[in-house]
Amino acid sequence: MANRGRTTIILLLVFGGLLAVSLLINVSRRNQAVFSVTATPDIELFPQVQPEAITRMTISDSLSGQQVTWTRGSGGWQAVDATGHSVTVDLTKVARMIQILATLRYNRLLEESNVAQFGLTGNGRAVIEFDAGAKTPYRLRIGDPSPYGDLTYVQRDTDPSIYLVSGPVLNLVLGALPGASPTP
Repeated sequence: MANRGRTTIILLLVFGGLLAVSLLINVSRRNQAVFSVTATPDIELFPQVQPEAITRMTISDSLSGQQVTWTRGSGGWQAVDATGHSVTVDLTKVARMIQILATLRYNRLLEESNVAQFGLTGNGRAVIEFDAGAKTPYRLRIGDPSPYGDLTYVQRDTDPSIYLVSGPVLNLVLGALPGASPTP
């Protein structure tokens, strides 16, 4: 009889412990930052940009400090690093970058004021600027990859919204930096 009483008490304690853990998990989920996620059909980030209109691109990698600027001149594309030294131009990569930037699509939009959790404080991981006939250059700040790694958080120009774009596609652009090894 005493064993039954002990077994009942142990089972009640285990049940009470599981109940307490589930309540703690539920409370912690409620206290997490709430942000609005809008699923959208794939929409271009820069719908007014045509690939042939892009005349200058700059990629600045905040982590490595590398910066390369590609400029289209009368003799074709030329590139210089942050110190003004010439960099070899891979025309295949330049063509790919232009096409990607002009047609880069997002599939989710976040309305969130705390950009730090997405790696977008300061200049983020990297900044891409390009000219395409507008009075001011287009600017894209690159943040962290999403938890699954297939999407990357970005911000466009001064827009406070956070967009999710294809990580592998964006890494093709970032991989154009000399010696860069884009993350998968």
